[in-house]
Amino acid sequence: ILIIYIFMITILSLSIILPVNFQGTLQGNATDFGHTTMANVDPKNAYESSLLWVHIVLAFLLFPLAIFLMRRFSIGLKMPDISLGVTRTVAIENIPIALCSVENLYRHFAEAYPDF
Repeated sequence: ILIIYIFMITILSLSIILPVNFQGTLQGNATDFGHTTMANVDPKNAYESSLLWVHIVLAFLLFPLAIFLMRRFSIGLKMPDISLGVTRTVAIENIPIALCSVENLYRHFAEAYPDF
């Protein structure tokens, strides 16, 4: 399933996104990576700024599809549920050294939580 999704993304990127990225002023020469990126599309140009919406629309369409496919894929993983049992451990940080004794901690909890 995920291979199919990656294949779909590749086809959409090569057939739609790459030609859009070749619009406008091309950055660098024909062998530079910047030649194929979104940096070629000028957001100040009215025509080219409308092309930026192609990136946004495809992202909003493909993101939910990716979530759906990943959830569907994860159903078949048969992962066991991990029980997060309640423990009686409390981590306390930044206690001043003068107050760092068992008696002071017992007194604090007795005052702060009298019903416990």
